[in-house]
Amino acid sequence: MKWCAANDATLDVTLKMDDRGKSGFDGSNLDETAALGGFIAAVEAGKVPKDSYLLVESLDRLSR
Repeated sequence: MKWCAANDATLDVTLKMDDRGKSGFDGSNLDETAALGGFIAAVEAGKVPKDSYLLVESLDRLSR
């Protein structure tokens, strides 16, 4: 991935998640069964190393 190469970062896809059909409008994307909610729970549980990045395909995907 270009961003990783340009920023000397390693891409870890073990937590690759997809929230198709989950709405940011009604908050269903924050439920722990949704990818974003699951990612937040993983961060809070210490499963995501400090100083990690969350790559988002398109920022508008966080708010829909």
